[in-house]
This record gives sequence, structure tokens and C-alpha cells, in this order.
Amino acid sequence: AAARTRPLVLGLAESAPRPAPGNELAVRAARRAAARVTIRPDTFADRVPALRRCYQDALDHDPRLAGTLDIEPGPRVVSGPSSDVLRRCVVARVAEKMAAERTASVRIELKVAR
Repeated sequence: AAARTRPLVLGLAESAPRPAPGNELAVRAARRAAARVTIRPDTFADRVPALRRCYQDALDHDPRLAGTLDIEPGPRVVSGPSSDVLRRCVVARVAEKMAAERTASVRIELKVAR
């Protein structure tokens, strides 16, 4: 039996759709993309992508969250933003490396680029 074929009809818009004003998804995506993390000492630079994810998740709960986290052996956060979710996530990402390298302190700067 011969296969029946249908012509392919494809419609294209003149421009890409724009997100509606106040679109929470677009706002959230822009905020997460603007999240910046720096860490000292530089030997912890390999942890930045994981720490950025921690920060992005925390920004979903508090869009104005920013500051510097100081972490000492233990590890424990001795100063910085008070978000427990952020602190637990950050400590989990640096704890093993701090112990292995016997690092005295780690400083993590968190900001949203404007």
C-alpha cells in the first residue's frame, strides 16, 4: 500500500514573543543570571559554581540577599548573611576541602550584578 503524505505547514512569527511585564519567571531568571560569587583563598575557585547555585537558590527566597560570608574551621560561618539555607549549603560545599587543606578561613562574597 502506498503511504499517504501530507504537506508540511509551518508558520513563523515576525518576532520572538516577549515576556509579559511582571512575569515572575523572567524576573527570577534575570536575578539568578546576575548572581556573582567570589571566594578567597583562590585555591577554592573550583567551588565557585556550586556556591553560585547555593546563592541563586537563596536569592529565590530573599531577592535582596548579598554580603560576605566568613567561614572558619569546624567549619562554621562566623559572619555574613543570616540565611540558614544559604549557610548550610555553603558550608556543605567547602567543608571537605577546608579540612583536607587545613584552611584557616574562607571568605565568600555574594552580590547581584546590576
